Amino acid sequence: MGLNEYLKYDCYVNISQVGDQVVMPESIVAVDGTVFKETKAKVRYAYNYCTLSYSMPFYGVDEWRAEMDWLALNGVNVVLDATGQEEVWRRFLGKVGYEHQDIKDFIAGPAYYAWAYMGNLSGFGGPVHDSWFEQRTELARQNQLSMRKLGMQPVLQGYSGMVPNDLAEHDADAANDVIKQGTWCSFQRPDMLKTDSETYAKYAKLFYESQKEVYGDITQYYATDPFHEGGITGGMSTQTVASKVLDSMLDFDNDAVWIIQSWQGNPSSGLLDGIDGREEHALILDLYADKTPHYADNGGGSYGNDPEFDGKPWVFCMLNNFGGRLGLHGHLDNLANNIPKVFNTQKYVQGIGITPEASVNNPLLYDFLFETVWTDDATKDLKVIDLDTWLNDYATRRYGAESKSAQEALKILKDTVYKASLNQKGQGAPESVANSRPAFNISAASTWGNAEIDYNKEDLEKAAQLLMEDYDKLKDSEGYRYDLATVLEQVLSNSAQESLKTMKAAYDSGSLEKFTEASNTFLSIIDHMDKVTSTSKYYLLGTWVNQAKRLADGTDDFTKELYELNAKSLITTWGSINQSESGGLHDYSNRQWSGLINDFYKARWQIWIDNRSTELETGENVSDPNWFTWEWTWARGDDEYTSTPTNLNLKDLGANILENFSVKNFKSPAEDTSKDIDVKTISVEAGDYEKTRGEEYGEGSPDKVLDGNTGTKWHTTYGGSDRAKHYLTFTLNDEQMVSGLRYLPRTDGGNGTITKYEVYIKNSESDDWTKVITDGKLDANDNGWQILKFDDQKEYMAKQVKFVVLDAVSTEEGNDYAALTEMRILKGGIIEADLTELNAAIANAEKLNKADYTAETWATLEIALKEAKAITKDQTQKEVDAALSKLNDAVKGLKEVEKVDLTKLNAAIATVEKLNKVDYTAETWATLETALKEAKAITKENTQKEVDAALSKLNDAVKGLREVEKVDLTKLNATIATAEKLNKADYTAETWTTLEAALKDAKTVLADKNADQKTIDKAVLALENAMNGLLKAEEEKPVEPEKPTEPDTPATPDNDNEDKNVITNHTETISVIGKVEAGTQLITKEYSETEVKELTEIIKDKDLLKNFTIEKAFDISLVKDGTIVKPDGTISVRIKVSADILSKDVKVVFIDDNGNVTDMVTRKGSDYIEFDTNHNSTYAIVSNNAAHSNGADTGDTTNVGMIFTLLMLSGGIMVVMLKKKKA
Repeated sequence: MGLNEYLKYDCYVNISQVGDQVVMPESIVAVDGTVFKETKAKVRYAYNYCTLSYSMPFYGVDEWRAEMDWLALNGVNVVLDATGQEEVWRRFLGKVGYEHQDIKDFIAGPAYYAWAYMGNLSGFGGPVHDSWFEQRTELARQNQLSMRKLGMQPVLQGYSGMVPNDLAEHDADAANDVIKQGTWCSFQRPDMLKTDSETYAKYAKLFYESQKEVYGDITQYYATDPFHEGGITGGMSTQTVASKVLDSMLDFDNDAVWIIQSWQGNPSSGLLDGIDGREEHALILDLYADKTPHYADNGGGSYGNDPEFDGKPWVFCMLNNFGGRLGLHGHLDNLANNIPKVFNTQKYVQGIGITPEASVNNPLLYDFLFETVWTDDATKDLKVIDLDTWLNDYATRRYGAESKSAQEALKILKDTVYKASLNQKGQGAPESVANSRPAFNISAASTWGNAEIDYNKEDLEKAAQLLMEDYDKLKDSEGYRYDLATVLEQVLSNSAQESLKTMKAAYDSGSLEKFTEASNTFLSIIDHMDKVTSTSKYYLLGTWVNQAKRLADGTDDFTKELYELNAKSLITTWGSINQSESGGLHDYSNRQWSGLINDFYKARWQIWIDNRSTELETGENVSDPNWFTWEWTWARGDDEYTSTPTNLNLKDLGANILENFSVKNFKSPAEDTSKDIDVKTISVEAGDYEKTRGEEYGEGSPDKVLDGNTGTKWHTTYGGSDRAKHYLTFTLNDEQMVSGLRYLPRTDGGNGTITKYEVYIKNSESDDWTKVITDGKLDANDNGWQILKFDDQKEYMAKQVKFVVLDAVSTEEGNDYAALTEMRILKGGIIEADLTELNAAIANAEKLNKADYTAETWATLEIALKEAKAITKDQTQKEVDAALSKLNDAVKGLKEVEKVDLTKLNAAIATVEKLNKVDYTAETWATLETALKEAKAITKENTQKEVDAALSKLNDAVKGLREVEKVDLTKLNATIATAEKLNKADYTAETWTTLEAALKDAKTVLADKNADQKTIDKAVLALENAMNGLLKAEEEKPVEPEKPTEPDTPATPDNDNEDKNVITNHTETISVIGKVEAGTQLITKEYSETEVKELTEIIKDKDLLKNFTIEKAFDISLVKDGTIVKPDGTISVRIKVSADILSKDVKVVFIDDNGNVTDMVTRKGSDYIEFDTNHNSTYAIVSNNAAHSNGADTGDTTNVGMIFTLLMLSGGIMVVMLKKKKA
């Protein structure tokens, strides 16, 4: 946390899960005075079980390394980790009596472990390949070692009695101790054991022993939730269940702490009673405290009889995301205000946590949450962070430069997508209707989601515009590009809702022409969603699918297809047909990912739209396909998807989106506010409303229909009430003419959504009510604004208006409800607008020819013309005049298509085609070929600017041509001469043979008239190395160590190794020969291609890089009891390498943290390279003039682990921070 504080506030660096900004200052920034931070939060927790499956089921070493670095930087010290639990269950069930294949059938597939370990399902998505167990166990051990080095404790699985459904077939004595658990979302749950049985006690002991065999003694934290989201207790009291589960933990680990998720009535009051007296061994996660906390609940059957879970230690957690469904969403002001509140007022709160069903989204929230608990003085009350100030700092460090417009954009997000009161509906972010199974009326894409947006959608478009203002200054920040893409995607999602309404209205009108136009617009919005998300690797379907496929490397075709199916089914059907349909899980984990948007969501909509078009054309009903069958076919497909983002210009793309798909383009007359009587001049009363519990949900009192907040509503008594009391009476300050009402229903179609109504008015001249709307009808599925016109279409003088509910939706027989979100009274006396000039301008515009003008200016005209043609006499003159002005401006702004001149370009092409490829270097000729290809693709259809750019690029390529170099044989001749003077009898046979081979190769190169300089230099170096490697005849050859044996299964950690003189790492790639202390382990880490590239970049001697290329690089350490130790004197390090590497002129070098390179004395064997050293460090195998290709650069790949290593090795800053914290 100290390092992150320095990076964020002194270096203006931002490191997140989704896009970093890691441009460091040119020189070290000195800390201004003493920086001291501490916290009351003893626990900083990470993850929900679901996070492990919705975000990281396919993570490998590199992804986990970045994730752990991010957690550590943010001060996290307790991490839920189920990696490798499959090996625990393999061993555990094996001890119970299960055969290997039966165990594999019980264990779920890679995408489904979260629900397997919460007792919701088993087997689905499996069986995994046999290699899975060892690979994931090894990954888990590496991760957990890294966690502990970074100050984090893993949370392992606790055991609460889960067993396979066929346990009795393997252990007859257990038959009477099994409780059948029924189903979860149509999955058959595994069985549970009665926790007060001897079988449970025996099995719990076996489980914890198996877990220790796999991981060792690494933690005191264990997580399990008996009867998660349902389940059957079988007559047992939850108090007994809890007591026995905790007993079994403590029998295994005296310091055990049971972590329990507070979710859907769990923990019950009985379960909490079972922990009484042992509170220090429990930790409750208030899972959704950012929105619906339970720490203050009391008196019910759930969450305890007293606040703070009956006085048990608990953690304030942010859930926020469900199913990995994407979208801007959060409760930022709740975090800012409520976290200090609980730490200042609550006795048992222990910390904070992130418990999303999926992370890798909304990075601003995580950054803020982790900062809330750190303070200069933890003995004082925790202060509320000023959000505006914090957002200004955040924008600067995340985007790499100060931008006032970007800061203002984030403040709009604070007041819209991140404002708690505007984000209270459903679970998680509002879903995109584009992700839903097609329909005209969509309230959610998934069963438990929602598609309701309560903030002003136009405000978010303002934020997008502001965020784009400094695009050229900020675009190099990956964090900025991710955020801009996210905002634009949300803008499109918002507009898709409005576009769908337009499409429905067109269909209802019966016009195929209008429906085709509206549906094309809707599909174009989806196309732009795919384009926007294609710019970020975090929004690519290929990133997800290819991670899954990579886990099957080296297995078989079945496994490859299975792992890919795991990845694709989870985010579409979720399960098979029963779970998808009866279980309601389809689209629960829908994602806004490029590739998925186009190939799945758009394709699904296209089928549906084509069917509706056919209905309009033929008048016959057309049935849609069985959606599950269609979706499952896609999930089982094998199409390839890229993991490389596009380089589309987000500013240009965003400008097009805001121009063509703004929500303003889809507004219906019912959304026009210009005819509303000012709500400040109106009061309202109700015959009935919910007075007790409604405020918790933003429901109840009638004034909510005038508050302008679509997140609140008038709602009658929750228990139901007399229909005669379901009315609203509006009283105007001044009597005036009224012409109707504007009505926004309860938007989710739930209880109280009105279907029939009447309207009355009363004026000062009469005490009687006059009925102006009789038997009014409303569609419960229409959740948009609607105009309620009086029956006779007349206007009335009124002092009061009465809205009476005759019927409404009710899901409870015998109970009547009424609810509505907003209501407005419409003014009377509206003068009809004059359309004469507008109609004339429309006629003139329609005479113009599209082919004569540029696409951009013509598109602007088409939008203005469309809006002008939508104007009617019922709109105000101001609106008519505005449409006329916009149309005239669009006509004036038309630019004719320019004539292009290709003369110079064609001449340049002709000149280039006369050049001879063999006269120039391959690299510069390749550049020329690319430029020539692009130049020849130019036609008269291109702009002059594009022509000129192609000409310039071609000319530059010609200027950049470099002639083939002349070779120098001087050094080669000299080296051969030196070698020939040596005496064979003076040296060992083996080293002399090496010399002879190198000498022969050198002479062959000397004789080759076509040899280039690189080949010549390589021959020189090989001959020099052979001479340097000569051993005098009396010198002894190093003794080769005995090859260690390969274990059949992942080895059990052993802390009692006897002192040995040979130790190896886990893969036997590297071994060490020398004197080491007993119990010492060899820990190695091979650098990835990206890390090798980064290592190359820090090397100071750039001339060295011209002669040598890094083949492999390793971090090599000796570790005892979790601490790095130095060797006792000199040790020999032997690295197994391929024949290809051995065939090259290679040596080992030591690279220090300042980028200095030191040669190590290197020896070659038949299949290894060996060198001596006396310290742990980074070593690289380098080859002379070897040609390599590191692949295409796909963006900023700065490695967080490298930042850690360099800063910690250099000492300076880290030491300062640590010393100040101890002061």
